[in-house]
Amino acid sequence: MELRKETAQGLVDSWRPGCSVEAIEEIAQDASTRRYFRLGLEDPDPSCPDSVIVMKIADSGSQEIGSSASDISSDLAYVRLTKFFRSRSVHVPLIFLDAREQDFLLIEDLGVDSLGDIVDVKSSHFSEEEKDEVFKKAIDQIIAIQNCQDEANFFAFQRGFNRDLFFKECSEFTEFFLPTHPELTSLDLDRVNMMIGELCQELSVRPRVLAHRDFHPWNLQLDSQGQVRVIDFQDALLAPATYDLASLLNDRGVDQLLGQRRCRLLMQYYFSSVGEGKEKLREFDRCLLQRDLKVVGRFEKLAVTRGLSRYRKWISPTLYRIGQTMERIIKDSASESYSRALDRLTNLLPEVVEGRKDPFILREV
Repeated sequence: MELRKETAQGLVDSWRPGCSVEAIEEIAQDASTRRYFRLGLEDPDPSCPDSVIVMKIADSGSQEIGSSASDISSDLAYVRLTKFFRSRSVHVPLIFLDAREQDFLLIEDLGVDSLGDIVDVKSSHFSEEEKDEVFKKAIDQIIAIQNCQDEANFFAFQRGFNRDLFFKECSEFTEFFLPTHPELTSLDLDRVNMMIGELCQELSVRPRVLAHRDFHPWNLQLDSQGQVRVIDFQDALLAPATYDLASLLNDRGVDQLLGQRRCRLLMQYYFSSVGEGKEKLREFDRCLLQRDLKVVGRFEKLAVTRGLSRYRKWISPTLYRIGQTMERIIKDSASESYSRALDRLTNLLPEVVEGRKDPFILREV
């Protein structure tokens, strides 16, 4: 879609009369069905920002949350969580104009540097030490979100991961990805689903805290003051404490870009604030596995249902990590269901085979 100049100017006039829209740039969309545009502004008042972001609301329903009675529309959730988080030291963008009746929000422009771009080795203007500091700031934001306390039954605390929701997400792996392999058998599916059931049950009984839900580096921006800012937080809910950490350090190929030593150091930084223990490391592995199973299925689903085939390039490194994580879990717990499922996946997926050879021992720093 295009954003017409008169529409953009009308939004800006409602927010700041006398400010003119000089340029409109569509921002390349990620997997979200929302659309974003950067408006270049001209205003004689020096306090006016040079640019703002127009968020075009896609629909009235949440893209992620399931069917609980506490669900609200994603746009209302975004607005309410913005106010909630900003009052609790979580660094989220300002909303300049709430024009939901027109399906638009006018929000603060945080710039172009996402942590996903920063960690890439091609981003040579960031030293390795600077990248480490940026990721530590991101971890500080995970902790700030977790430290938020419920007040007056705030909606985000009334919804959360349970066994069914974990399983529903993992089912995208068996529904969209595994069937692409002609060698797949019914026994393969049975073994994988049995393991998924055990995994989801284990996670469902873990203590829960407030989580972003999709705290990956492309949902984090570095602003002009060097502060990490959090976006796309409308699906926040209760989740195991290490869920967002697993997302931050492992989405797509981030773990490989960071390297094992740095991942360990960043995990140590997190655990130094919240307390380390063997159970938390076990939880981290299970959060990571659950999320990676979902991600592989989701990326194939995005390619099939929305034509976003570019996400398929991240399937192989995620499968590699699934092999790593399952090997770690098996060595730690000797679970028969994990062992049987890993044997079946090993027969189907060479990336899983390679991942098993490099299990990445989390406890070494």
